[in-house]
Amino acid sequence: MPSLKELIRSSLLFTSRAMLVVVVVGATAATHANAQSAATDSSVDRPMRIVENLKYSIPQLREAEIMVTSLRTGEGAFDEGTLLIGGQQQLQFVVTKNDESLFLLAAPVVDVSRSIDELNALRAADRASEAEAARNRHARLMELGGDLPFRGNPDADVVIFEFSDFECPFCARAATTVEELLEKRGDEIKLVYLHYPLSIHPWAREAATSAVCAAEQDPSAFWTLHDYYFENQNAIEVENIGDRSRGALAAAGIDLDAWSSCVQVDAATSGSAASIVQEHEQTALSFGLSGTPAFFVNGLYINGAKPLAEFEAAIDQALSEL
Repeated sequence: MPSLKELIRSSLLFTSRAMLVVVVVGATAATHANAQSAATDSSVDRPMRIVENLKYSIPQLREAEIMVTSLRTGEGAFDEGTLLIGGQQQLQFVVTKNDESLFLLAAPVVDVSRSIDELNALRAADRASEAEAARNRHARLMELGGDLPFRGNPDADVVIFEFSDFECPFCARAATTVEELLEKRGDEIKLVYLHYPLSIHPWAREAATSAVCAAEQDPSAFWTLHDYYFENQNAIEVENIGDRSRGALAAAGIDLDAWSSCVQVDAATSGSAASIVQEHEQTALSFGLSGTPAFFVNGLYINGAKPLAEFEAAIDQALSEL
């Protein structure tokens, strides 16, 4: 058994609050002799012994609030459990049944008993499940955004839905890649933009609503704002988003007074531009999205501002599955 120093060296990181972030840790809970005596100590229950031994063996934990929140009988030589540290950090562990050794884990215990044939069958099932999930996502997105402004081929068999945020710098970077993709493979794809303004971006929501209002009059006016926002992110602020949007639309040929009135209608009004943005957001959340940009190529998920080659590979895969 390696020494405690060997096991925990370079494995524990602490924040300024001494919160524990575990990479990989194993620690001896007690010597063999002490473990035997501890196992027969009826005055102290097992979870308490585990906590006290951890605090003794790892000095950085001595002042931390630690609880054993679960302790399950495992197969073989180990039982399995979970610690709660500082009321926030959950950490899994395995412990020998005689409590001689406890190992803190950076990830759940992995079953490595499955055969290669079993693993291949599981992989095939996973692929089938993901393909079904992609089809379901694509159907939902087609229902949500089938009539929204688009770029590319309106009759394309491959439809890319992009969840994006006009204030997001990664989205601006992705917009350049999307432009290259449309130039290279625009005949094969249809691109539809969906709104997911993040709360950390103060003018993104108004920009999204402004773009929807523009689209209601003329789809090309939507793309005018789309391009303007991404090209001028650094110059736009909460205080000037209205004036800059109006300026960008000055030559778009739409009724700017009607557009301005549309932007002012809140999300509580059914069918308003703000409520449409909110519907897009709710769909993004239902897909488990937490950031932007995010793309779905016939339902196949691409996370973030990825290289052109990754989009092309997804398009090729989608075409092969038609």
